[in-house]
Amino acid sequence: MALVRDEDIDSELVINEVEKRPALFNKTLKDYSDANLKSKLWEEVCLNVLSTIWGQLSTEKKKTSRNAGTTKMEKSKDMLCKRIA
Repeated sequence: MALVRDEDIDSELVINEVEKRPALFNKTLKDYSDANLKSKLWEEVCLNVLSTIWGQLSTEKKKTSRNAGTTKMEKSKDMLCKRIA
């Protein structure tokens, strides 16, 4: 199976999923510093954003997809901050 490409990830859906998990973006929360929790939360985001193929991806492809999701989130950070504010 091909890697998930950045352009295949729906930015709006990523934003919606991240908004449900404040520990991924709210630096004032204690959980923001918990790398294990944040990894688990990104796994949840990816599972929801890529639900149709997530179970079929290898561990390495899941890691790459999480990284693409993180990149997509960083690119969409301004939009997210405007929605939350």
